[in-house]
Amino acid sequence: MPKDSKKKKYSQKYKKEWEAEKAFKEWLTSVPGQNSLAFCKCCKSELKAHKKDLESHANTQKHLKKMAELGSVAQTPQITQFVRQTIDDRRKIAELKVAAFIAEHCSVATVDHLGELIKSLDGKSATLKELKLHRTKCMSLIVNVISPCLLQDLMDDVGDSYYSLIIDDTTTIDTKKVMGIMIRYCSKKKRKVVTTFYILVELEAGDAQTIYDAFKQVLEEDGLKLHKLIGIGVDGASVMVGSRNSFATRLTKDIPNAVIVKCLCHSLHLAAEHAFKVLPSNLEFMIRETHGWFSNSTKRQVAYKEIYNLIAGGVPKKTVKLSGTRWLARIDAIQTILNQWDALELHFGLADEKDRCYTARQLHSMYKDTLNKMYLTYVCYIFKKVTSVNKLFQSDQVDPLKLFEDLHELMFFLMQQIVVPQQLARLRRSAIHAFEFKSFLMPSSCVNFGYDFNALSVNKNPDIIHDVKERCVKFVVSLCDEIQKRLPNNLEILESVKKFSPDSTKKFIKADINDIVLQFSSICDIDETIAEWNLLSNIDQLRSDSTEQLWLEISEIQNSCGNSRFKHISDFVFALLSIPFSNAAVERCFSVLNVIKDKLRNRMAITTADCILRVRYGMAGGCQQFAPSPSMLKKFNTENMYESKIDESIVDAMAYINI
Repeated sequence: MPKDSKKKKYSQKYKKEWEAEKAFKEWLTSVPGQNSLAFCKCCKSELKAHKKDLESHANTQKHLKKMAELGSVAQTPQITQFVRQTIDDRRKIAELKVAAFIAEHCSVATVDHLGELIKSLDGKSATLKELKLHRTKCMSLIVNVISPCLLQDLMDDVGDSYYSLIIDDTTTIDTKKVMGIMIRYCSKKKRKVVTTFYILVELEAGDAQTIYDAFKQVLEEDGLKLHKLIGIGVDGASVMVGSRNSFATRLTKDIPNAVIVKCLCHSLHLAAEHAFKVLPSNLEFMIRETHGWFSNSTKRQVAYKEIYNLIAGGVPKKTVKLSGTRWLARIDAIQTILNQWDALELHFGLADEKDRCYTARQLHSMYKDTLNKMYLTYVCYIFKKVTSVNKLFQSDQVDPLKLFEDLHELMFFLMQQIVVPQQLARLRRSAIHAFEFKSFLMPSSCVNFGYDFNALSVNKNPDIIHDVKERCVKFVVSLCDEIQKRLPNNLEILESVKKFSPDSTKKFIKADINDIVLQFSSICDIDETIAEWNLLSNIDQLRSDSTEQLWLEISEIQNSCGNSRFKHISDFVFALLSIPFSNAAVERCFSVLNVIKDKLRNRMAITTADCILRVRYGMAGGCQQFAPSPSMLKKFNTENMYESKIDESIVDAMAYINI
């Protein structure tokens, strides 16, 4: 046989075997654990794994019919070609939780490594194995899914209730002017008065008209009704509360009965700072330079620790820096200096001898002078009371109806130091803010300056001590005068709200609320509100001592038809409880903003910072207890996630931070 024909014969043989094998692969598979058997996928039957048996089965009518049906189905386009594959809900929840964690704690750039790390934790978990989350997707989830859903939940919770807004403006690290707005309202869902973040708005300018236009535009876009705004909290800046051309004057044109509340935290701090200027100027120098001496020198800190440990034992507390925005810094600095006076005197004396430094020489001479310690001792005694009240107005966990009683107590304490007792005995506490106390001052020899002050004045020149006492009296007079000047003009309205405290509400003989109801006649039915107030004396089941909880209980009392029995009076009180009493909430918000948008992430857009702030404030209990809502899962799709373009410069800027 010729060589070429033999080669051709073998090639045809192998071709037939290959085609037969290919035909078998379309419908034939093995049986696990049975090497002598095969399985037909078309007929769903087991066969002997012999070639002749398989060929015989392949030519049967049943098998040929099944193969024909399978071929027609294979030619029909599958529905998956037209429908986009969706992500499993468990994977959505996992990715949303990771995005919420990133928004609360760290830079978005860290999610590139965090996502891969989570996938490697458990290779058997299908959810973790399929998790795909990097910086662009994470930012899209924060900006376009979580934040909008939290904002909508907030708007739904506010609903048709009356609310107040706390407003302030600041300048970010990239010199952009922004307005921060916090919202305060009574949430029946959470059963308490809530103060939370609302929105961050970029401003083109800092004038009153620009601020007010941006303010109104935001309310219109989010569907908040302007006539439901009962009050705003602002600082004492003229652009916000000026009498002629300010934000407040524009607001009162649209809402005549809106309550404008100047921040009492700002007022108390500014009053204390102004009164401190009455004292010798070297005290301010001593406090500032004591902090500055140690702030940038590790060598000085180590040397002072050795001296302090030798004298008092332990580690010394650092002197805080005086600040115009940290309202409690001054009292902390003074207390630290008084507690470490001897150690500081010795340290600056040694520094003067060793380094021949002018600052050390000046500080050493000041610490040697007992008069300076006498001044600071009395100032600390007075500032402790001012600071304690300032803390109460900064807190969100206080009864707002009792705050102004604490303010009156502070004014009474200050005047008690300098005013003739007989005059104070005739004065009502609620009228003390308008009392002309300067006409009834005691001589400095009759003023009680405290035990520590008197102990330091022993064996001192009487004339010098008299001058120190006169200066201290002027300090208290100036402090009282400044507080009276800076109190809100509508303080009487705010004080009248305490008529709805638990003690007053439970009394059989009710306080007269006609004045306050008439003041807010636009938000209530006058006759119905007063009538329901008078009927509250017949309610025996009121037990709560918390103002918020008491009125929530009252609002849930029903008549025979199942309607709220005290709807008018409870809605009226809830509206009054939503009036803010300080600006501390928005100042804390700006502190968080400075952490989010810092010098390494200075290119972050204001809208992005707004979304991150909303996620941080909107997660009750933090990221550990964050549970994605059904609306977030529904919004988790390509159309919604990437509906607004994420600024690439934001992501690039965040890439520098890997903490």
